[in-house]
Amino acid sequence: MTLEEFILEHFGTKELAARRLKVSRYTIYRWLARPEGIQIKYIYTLAQITQTDVYTLLDSCAPRSQRNNAPSTRKVTLSHNGSASLPAHNVS
Repeated sequence: MTLEEFILEHFGTKELAARRLKVSRYTIYRWLARPEGIQIKYIYTLAQITQTDVYTLLDSCAPRSQRNNAPSTRKVTLSHNGSASLPAHNVS
């Protein structure tokens, strides 16, 4: 599933997604053009709003050449301030 399909499925329109994420519509369109450029805090917020696994969103935001090539076991831990801490992985 692409990021655009995900947004339309969960929010109905890109404008509603922008309002819910507290970003501009321009930002949503920029994310759709280059999904790997989304800051992790917005991916985490999007995951919380839609009750979706963070890594499902990360997979849809990865460049097409790297999708579905990631390891299947992943962990997300929350730091003391509630932000997501993702394990480092090598990109080759």
